[in-house]
Amino acid sequence: MPVFKDISSVYFVRCELFDAGGARIVDNVYWQSITPDQYAPRADDNAFNVQEARWADFTPLQSMAKVHLDVKGTIRKIGTESETLIFLHNPSTHLAFFVRAEVTSGKDGNEILPVTYDNNYVTVFPGETVSIRGQFGDADLAGAKPWLRVEGVNAPRELSTIP
Repeated sequence: MPVFKDISSVYFVRCELFDAGGARIVDNVYWQSITPDQYAPRADDNAFNVQEARWADFTPLQSMAKVHLDVKGTIRKIGTESETLIFLHNPSTHLAFFVRAEVTSGKDGNEILPVTYDNNYVTVFPGETVSIRGQFGDADLAGAKPWLRVEGVNAPRELSTIP
């Protein structure tokens, strides 16, 4: 990556890969600091222990503008399992960073485990919607109604029922 000038102290790099028809098949987000990691002299290193003299500064991530996401989910039964589709929409002009969705047993209950998500800890860009698919066993609900809990670095906790 080139070194950028006149940019905020922490910035995001979005890498997208599209197929021949123009459909996005990969979407990765990386966060970078203008203060790079600085390594100690090579003589201080061994094969599996690299000494850092200074770490990159990511503290500005903690002061990002808050983003309230629109959270929706659907659920369908597949035999003794359930599949949920979670939709996270960002109506703001700021990105929502490192957002994690959980299917819980009841309102703000424990996360249903085991569960398999096809994606999580996502970045939701302004005006965009990210979808996450999850699968879990119906027995793991223990008779409770499933809910969604969503929270990120700058996205306050949101709770939503799954109709």
